[in-house]
Parts: sequence; C-alpha cells; structure tokens
Amino acid sequence: LFGPPRRVVELDVRSAYLYEFSRTNSAGLILVLVNLVNSDQRFDRIWFFFDSRDVLTHFGTQFSAHRTMFAMPWVDTHSAERKAKMDAKKKRKLAEQAAEAAAAQAEAAAEESRKDSGEDSGEVPSDQQ
Repeated sequence: LFGPPRRVVELDVRSAYLYEFSRTNSAGLILVLVNLVNSDQRFDRIWFFFDSRDVLTHFGTQFSAHRTMFAMPWVDTHSAERKAKMDAKKKRKLAEQAAEAAAAQAEAAAEESRKDSGEDSGEVPSDQQ
C-alpha cells in the first residue's frame, strides 16, 4: 500500500518508519536577460512507531501535497486563505469519493441480497425441471 519506507529510525528497542509522498509544481518566465522561476514542493508524511515486539504503538500524519500550485515568485503560495481553499477542495473530493464508494458498496449489497432471495424463493433451477 505505502511501498518501502523512506527512512527507518531505530529508537533504542523501538523503531519508527517514515513513508513520504512529495509533489512539486514549478512555474517560470524565461526572457533573454531575466529568468523568474518558482518551485512549490509539499509532502505527505506518515510515521509509524513500533515497540520491541513490532506492535504498532503510535502514528503521526501530515498531509500537504495537495496544496502545491503553479505560481510566479511574487505570488504568496503559503497564505492562510490559499491553504483553506485548497483544504476545502481536498475535503470535497474526499467526500465525493467516499459517497461513490458507499454507493458502490450499497449496490453490491443489494445485488447480493437479490441473489440470496432468488435462491431461497423456492425457484427450481432449469436443469432440474
């Protein structure tokens, strides 16, 4: 699911694993004498902490890769207003995906229910008639 950890840290008898995803967007204006370039790199990070028996004890997350944007150097890409806007967009997208998954799950359950009711309805299979 996450792939190999980016970093493994030994903490005495415990250990921590870092999984990381990064996204970079760059924008630039190249002229003969002047070049203007902006690069915006953000990370999604998940830390998993395990005890000496390799049992998960804690985890921590940071999600900000969805906030990357194309912008020229004079645009503030880290303003609170922009962060709120990008976070709201991400939440809407996640809500839509959750609704689609729930609808698909409900449809599969209904199909399974229809199959079960068809078998229990006393219908005789065509090869036994």
